[in-house]
Amino acid sequence: MNNIEKSFINLGIDFGTSYTKVCYRFLGIEESGIVTFGGTNVDQAIIPSTVNLDSRSRISIENDSSQKIYKYLKMDLARLEEFDTKLRLEISSVSSWYLAKIINLSRQWIEEKEKERLFKRQPVWSANVGIPVEHYDSPSVKNFEKVFAVAWEWSENRNLPSDLNEIIDCYKQTSQSIAGKVTNCHPVPEITAAIHSFITSREAQLGVYVFFDIGAGSFDGVSFNYHMQQGSGSINCYAGKVIELGVEVLKLSDRGRCLKCLQDCVGEVICAITEKDPAGFIRDQSILPVFVGGGGANIEWYPNSITFTYEDYQHKNARLPPYELREVPKPSDLEMHELNNSDFNRFSVAYGLSIPYGTLMETRLPKSVEPAQREEQPSGIIIPSGVANYPDKESYDFPRG
Repeated sequence: MNNIEKSFINLGIDFGTSYTKVCYRFLGIEESGIVTFGGTNVDQAIIPSTVNLDSRSRISIENDSSQKIYKYLKMDLARLEEFDTKLRLEISSVSSWYLAKIINLSRQWIEEKEKERLFKRQPVWSANVGIPVEHYDSPSVKNFEKVFAVAWEWSENRNLPSDLNEIIDCYKQTSQSIAGKVTNCHPVPEITAAIHSFITSREAQLGVYVFFDIGAGSFDGVSFNYHMQQGSGSINCYAGKVIELGVEVLKLSDRGRCLKCLQDCVGEVICAITEKDPAGFIRDQSILPVFVGGGGANIEWYPNSITFTYEDYQHKNARLPPYELREVPKPSDLEMHELNNSDFNRFSVAYGLSIPYGTLMETRLPKSVEPAQREEQPSGIIIPSGVANYPDKESYDFPRG
């Protein structure tokens, strides 16, 4: 048994607010692929981030009739301290069960899909699971670390229990038994992972960038500086922000209120550049590249609203260059399997997460990046007040059909 060759495989799990996506990478040969779970289109290759509870107190991820549906588990984990003790335990237990299920399904699919590559080889697994930069850079990261560690421990058992009470009891026991144990399932800032999709491409150049990931349930953004430090690439994150304004929320909400909420978020993420880089890298740029990913990137309202923030929030007066919206290019080492190359924007975070923990580029998170020393304000420069000006509201209408 000890003579069997091993294949080291890292899973990149984009644990989304509404949907979860998975990529995998064979380490050493650095080839990666999307886990499609047997689907032939993008909608079949993503799994809803929901868990159903039936009348017999049994949970599943299948879309059947249920008495209770656990939705937005990731957001609940980020604000776990707001709930009472019983509900905190329930949310944590269900989240661990869901992730263990995803890990098991991913392993089974990969073992079947890559059976020729794995012939007479023993797969050795590891995983990165994404969380928003804002939550990673806060005390709530501990909630995710604990849930991920329990999920990884459970994933070693292909026959997960389905009774909710049994799962809660198992969670309490497992969380105690693995305390202090090193796990191969790591929380990673998801936007930071998405940055690596760009940084590893031939188009990557040093400079200041912005990235927005638009999912079904959330809108997540980060501004950052990609620079060289001691001869190697490094990332300084200036700001990270996540709001519950994904595609599903937008469809059910007043667009006027959504616009202000979204542009406030965009303004906060981008104006951090003026605070933490007031006289630095941004001055050498004629444009500010803004990458837009996720399913919402294909909905015209989002890129339009981001673009118009430049004029509405007077970012020219803050000496910021005009935005240039871009898509993250598909990496050459990624196998899309049955999906189209144009679907990559849905998987850019999962792809970045497939890069093994410890080899990701050094990244300083917002709280560790101190504000830069400000220049004396030149005469005639107006620092924006934060009050938006909407010259043409019709331009923001949500496209019909």
